[in-house]
Amino acid sequence: MRKDPTWNPSLLGVSFIGLAFGFNRYTVPYLFFFPPPLESSILLNLVGGIEIVFLVTGLGILCWRPVIRKPSGGEILLLGGSIFLSLSAAEITAQFWMRHYASTEQLEKYGAYDQFLSHKVALRPHHYLNYDLNPSHKDHNSLGFRGEEFPKEKEEGEFRIVTIGGSTTYSSRVSDNSHTYPAQIERLLKNQYRCQKIRVINAGVKGYTSFENLINLMFRVLDLNPDLVIVYQATNDVHARLVDPAAYRGDNSGYRKQWSVPPQSIWDNLVLIRILRRKLGISYPFSIQNFVGASTRQTELQLSQLLEENPPIYFERNLKSMVALSHIHDFQLMLATWAHSPHLKDYAANPDYQRGFQEHNTITQAIAKKYQLPFLNFAELMPQESQYWHDGRHVNDKGALFKARIFVKFIIEQKLVSPSNRCRYTDQ
Repeated sequence: MRKDPTWNPSLLGVSFIGLAFGFNRYTVPYLFFFPPPLESSILLNLVGGIEIVFLVTGLGILCWRPVIRKPSGGEILLLGGSIFLSLSAAEITAQFWMRHYASTEQLEKYGAYDQFLSHKVALRPHHYLNYDLNPSHKDHNSLGFRGEEFPKEKEEGEFRIVTIGGSTTYSSRVSDNSHTYPAQIERLLKNQYRCQKIRVINAGVKGYTSFENLINLMFRVLDLNPDLVIVYQATNDVHARLVDPAAYRGDNSGYRKQWSVPPQSIWDNLVLIRILRRKLGISYPFSIQNFVGASTRQTELQLSQLLEENPPIYFERNLKSMVALSHIHDFQLMLATWAHSPHLKDYAANPDYQRGFQEHNTITQAIAKKYQLPFLNFAELMPQESQYWHDGRHVNDKGALFKARIFVKFIIEQKLVSPSNRCRYTDQ
């Protein structure tokens, strides 16, 4: 009777030990095509665990020398075929789910870069602004603003307020359009102060700096014929200063580049592997900076040094340009300082970032004073307690309502709404 072939225990044990030493944080990136060395703590722990398993297995085989039968060619083929068919079926199902059933949040987290232009994703390329809001997105109207549909032409007697800024104006961490702070301003003015023919338009866009907001004001907001424009921004302009000092210019080319789809690893073409790589921190989800971020924003200098060498001169200039537009096009410009919470353990708690926030708020206040603009020192009035914040920069639903009440109180006290709209206070 022929004996089944078996593995040589010495050779097998030494092979496992060799794998233990060869499978490490420096070699794994080359095996799976991502930049070395590993930085994800989850992946480092996983690689370390696999190394231990290989080492213990190899030592165990050398010590106990078990008899391990070699599988036949047919058994190997059957096992390999079964695994291949199972993974193929799972991948086809995942591809179908990603394209037809994944939510906006799931698509932004796990989608391929070339799916960024899906109707479910909030942003799209723009020829002047680099990007703007996607009108096909469920939270946006046909004019490309967050909120309900409204006519582009202003009806007779209507008082229009437009809020501009970045994600903190767009209200990224508030899921319901009716709970964003601009929508709450309109509701409070109508219901609490009985203002008539009032419309508040949310023209905030995630990631916009004062550079994009200036262009947005000129090319999109002016078409809405606003009566009052509220500018609320700071943090994104701090980001715009964190670039190579040699590339810090008035056209923001040190921070922004023309929209382009970033390169994608061959592994990320497969949904199952892409999800695994995203969870392990090897691959990165959608970020607008992947598409429009200039390479010069990467620098080895310390934040404090960058803020020192790149002063906020362009932020100041852009705000002054907005002031000039308000004079020429006959609308009121209102400026507000930018608030944050240092208690949520993100970059808003970083002292260097806080220095940048304060520098920009100081400029905002100085410009308002110089040009006699309505000025709300919102940063002093907004509570920093975590109950109002989703993270250190974005308010939650409760914070959005609190924020709106502060803005509305200022608007009413300063009588910024036209008398013809007959705003008045009521306890009802």
